Amino acid sequence: MKKAPFDHCLHLVTGREKPSVFANFFGVLPMLRQLLFLFLFLSVALAEAPAFGQTEGCFAADDCSALRLLILRDTTSCPRNSMLTNMDGEYVLCPCVACDSFIVTPYKNNDPLNGVSTFDLVLINKHVLGLEQLNSPYKIIAADASNNGEVTTFDLVELRKLILGIYNQLPNNTSWRFVDEEHVFSDPNDPFDGGFPETKTLDMSISSNQDANFVAVKVGDVNGNAVTSSLGQLPITEVALPIAPPGASAGKVLTLPVVYSGEEPMEAIQLGLRFDPAVLALVGPSQGDLPQYGAGNFGLTLAEQGEIRTLWFADPSIPGLTIEPGMVLFYLSFAVRDALPESAPLLQLDDAVLDNAAWKSNGQEFACRQDAPVEHRVTSSDTPSGLRAECRPNPT
Repeated sequence: MKKAPFDHCLHLVTGREKPSVFANFFGVLPMLRQLLFLFLFLSVALAEAPAFGQTEGCFAADDCSALRLLILRDTTSCPRNSMLTNMDGEYVLCPCVACDSFIVTPYKNNDPLNGVSTFDLVLINKHVLGLEQLNSPYKIIAADASNNGEVTTFDLVELRKLILGIYNQLPNNTSWRFVDEEHVFSDPNDPFDGGFPETKTLDMSISSNQDANFVAVKVGDVNGNAVTSSLGQLPITEVALPIAPPGASAGKVLTLPVVYSGEEPMEAIQLGLRFDPAVLALVGPSQGDLPQYGAGNFGLTLAEQGEIRTLWFADPSIPGLTIEPGMVLFYLSFAVRDALPESAPLLQLDDAVLDNAAWKSNGQEFACRQDAPVEHRVTSSDTPSGLRAECRPNPT
């Protein structure tokens, strides 16, 4: 371990890995071998005066990269300063005067959807229902999206809104939380009992070189896949999207099916869809072959800009419920505004809207890709002058 060539320093160790699915202070999952550029802003409140420090370690198991640290100085004797560490993750910041203590506060609050997916909702839902408990205190902390010290259905609601784009960020939580690596939970099944330290105070009079390590917890990510490999490295499953039917001219209403055309049953799915708002205006979604797939499963905040988000996961109280090949996931109704392209899909899967993914019951993730266009079950009608309503299934 390198030491700073000064008498007073704060030593932040980042290379040590914990045997858990979560990252350490500047690390990621031990099984991941991808380069992680983690721009972590570190707030340091000083008891007397600022000092300098050094970090050392890797972002991933096989690679090291730069880490941006913002050192906030709370005294009037020195101006605030920020610096970018070198490619070995090291930094040295010289003090104006000697310091006696530090309060180290790690902080990161960007990219809230990193690692957060519909399958996290599956796992949290099973935990809430008592069917399959989250097996780590860090997973339980990650599941507390509402930051109220417990995991309930309200956390599912908050994460669903985040995935569907109703929220840009969680209203009562940060994207990441940090736990002092040395903290021992009195009850690992209830990490909120008695609280846990998210800062660390270092008495520099004891030693001029000290460790300040934290376990980083990505809020909402209970299966530990934050900053994973790209979807292109995942196995592929397919979704078939419709093409325009003959005679679909301006003034018509189209009801289009979105069909799961993969070969294996799935327990959960999320899709990011894009359409051209210059030629189509969304009327609304309606249920297909899956139960409990209603309006609450859609994020339509940006529908006027041609973006639709949607998610669904199986209700564990219904045995054997899965997405089967050939099922209509849902229908989307559109009013035609202008001439439609012939023999071209009216919808596109777009990972820029939302990562298109599906999960088997064992947790294996698949990337959803666009299959050959669907030509069946597309209906067209004249735009009604009054209210148009559709019930699925139709009560008789």
